[in-house]
Amino acid sequence: MDLSTNLWSYKIGLNGERKRLYDLQPQIGVSWHANSSYPISKPMTWYKADFEAPYGTNPVVVDLQGLGKGHAWVNGHSIGRYWPSWITASNGCSDTCDYRGKYVTEKCNTNCGNPSQRWYHVPRSFLNKDKNTLVLFEETGGNPQNLSFQTVTTGTVCALVYEGALLELSCQGGQVISQIQFASFGNPKGKCGSFEQGSWEAIDSRSVIKAACIGRSSCEFLVTKEAFSVAVEMWPDIIQKARDGGLDAIESYVFWDRHEPVRREYDFSGNLDFIKFFKLVQEAGLYAILSIGPYVCAEWNYGGFPLWLHNMPGIELRTDNSVYKNEM
Repeated sequence: MDLSTNLWSYKIGLNGERKRLYDLQPQIGVSWHANSSYPISKPMTWYKADFEAPYGTNPVVVDLQGLGKGHAWVNGHSIGRYWPSWITASNGCSDTCDYRGKYVTEKCNTNCGNPSQRWYHVPRSFLNKDKNTLVLFEETGGNPQNLSFQTVTTGTVCALVYEGALLELSCQGGQVISQIQFASFGNPKGKCGSFEQGSWEAIDSRSVIKAACIGRSSCEFLVTKEAFSVAVEMWPDIIQKARDGGLDAIESYVFWDRHEPVRREYDFSGNLDFIKFFKLVQEAGLYAILSIGPYVCAEWNYGGFPLWLHNMPGIELRTDNSVYKNEM
């Protein structure tokens, strides 16, 4: 049969959407079947239910676990399309994560083997104090029986660490870090809950911590000048601000582990050029206090000793030991 000369017609969309079944206003010719035996796992099905808004002011989410794929409305407002039946790959995730270095799409994968979409935010401005209505259009078939509304409690975590120490942040109850409100590698003022920027800081302080921690339940980060990109070009300004603040001397350690990370391989370049640093201190008219070590402080990893020193045969650290003294 040749249909090439026939006149074709078409219609875009669905009858339910055209009739605005998600609207709170009654629609002519539309009736909902209210009974305990509703269809389950049936494609192209509309569901409707009334609920009371969760008490309080905390953010509200709806858990759509058990549904397939479709669209959801609350009091006539769309809260988005859902697809909890789409399960992410079960492999590729790990308990550790480090965003530093070259980025690849597989880096720091999370939520493996779970739905990529499950909880949907319901703005409180969409909700009434008494009765509220949820409407679902299920495309592929699902079961709304286990659907629930929940509130999300947000908390804060704060840490103050010094250069060379390990910054560790974590959330309880499986929650993840969603926002970095304040981060400053410099001389911040105040205390936890009320920190403020000091007279100087690394420009990218917050973005560095965000890259390491956002989206994770816990993270750890070694606090160093290199990690926060404190460039040599910033030294004169930092030194001048120290003098303007009333200081007359600047002290610095010499970190053995940074200058000799590999035995007999030395590095005094860039941020490790302490000769240049102390010349700038001198030019600013300040005194310089040099703490040469070899052990510098307990706050620095291994006290400033290079890790390879630990494996030297016969060595006894911080004693009158010939092997130890020869390496110094």
